[in-house]
Amino acid sequence: MNKVEKALMHALFVHLHHNIDKAIDFGIFKALNEEVNKRFPGSLLVGPDANDDAAVFRVPGGELMVAKMESHCSPSVPRPYD
Repeated sequence: MNKVEKALMHALFVHLHHNIDKAIDFGIFKALNEEVNKRFPGSLLVGPDANDDAAVFRVPGGELMVAKMESHCSPSVPRPYD
């Protein structure tokens, strides 16, 4: 990884990660969940709160479930430079 790539990764995982609430309006997730609850009552099994975008949604009429991890706090690697 070159110096520019390392600097960008550092900015993403250190600076943006700890200031993400300034870049993303997490209140939109709460509004989205309220709308999902109106349209599909009981389908949102684990739903995000105002500061969380993780969720588990059961597709109505079946056994299929969709899950999404918290994107702003769950890097996919143990060390960002791996």
